[in-house]
Amino acid sequence: MVFLKKFPMADIKTKYSDLYLEERKGLLWPTEFVVRALLGKNYEFGDSSKANTALDLGFGDGRNLELLTSLYPSVYGLEISEAICQKASARFPDVKFLTGYSHDIASADSSFDLVLAAHSIYYCDFSRIEENFEEVNRVLSKSGRFVFSILKRDSYLVANSKLLEDDYVRVLGDPLGVRNGSLLKYYTFEEDLIALLTRSGFGNISVGSSENDWWGIKEFCWIVSCNKV
Repeated sequence: MVFLKKFPMADIKTKYSDLYLEERKGLLWPTEFVVRALLGKNYEFGDSSKANTALDLGFGDGRNLELLTSLYPSVYGLEISEAICQKASARFPDVKFLTGYSHDIASADSSFDLVLAAHSIYYCDFSRIEENFEEVNRVLSKSGRFVFSILKRDSYLVANSKLLEDDYVRVLGDPLGVRNGSLLKYYTFEEDLIALLTRSGFGNISVGSSENDWWGIKEFCWIVSCNKV
């Protein structure tokens, strides 16, 4: 597509490196939907008791890594710059870190029993969303689980930004200023999301909805658990 122009790689790496290399005080807590997806007793997501290896795809500030290391014997984290990975390795010496993108994961086929993408899979500066889903499917083991979030049409990152064809958006009003210029994917209807996941090799698809209004910052997203088939 004509609109799918690559955001300068150096720029996006610099912006995110600067963000995550800032000194932060206090503890970081896991994302709520991740806690519910991995520990919730009231949901039927299938048996994951034999899962051993997990990948946090786009781990950011690392807030979900401690939870993952408490549940899985082997945990990997992926981010877009070596600097982010190096800083995280000081906090999480038992985690193995990879540099890459959602569409380009430096791991062999069927490497992971769980892939978690909390607020990350919908970044499409270098790929389309189909490529991101297909790459996750590639690195998942047979029946491996994929847990992720993806933007809704009413998300604060979509509002006041430039809407493009095929439900992509060029971000213009990021409160942090980091994502301005980035290309993100959103979904208005969950049935469209389910259809793409099915075509990408996933089944047992459970879609939830999270609509948090953080004093005007509308973090609205679909939250999904599915398995490789």
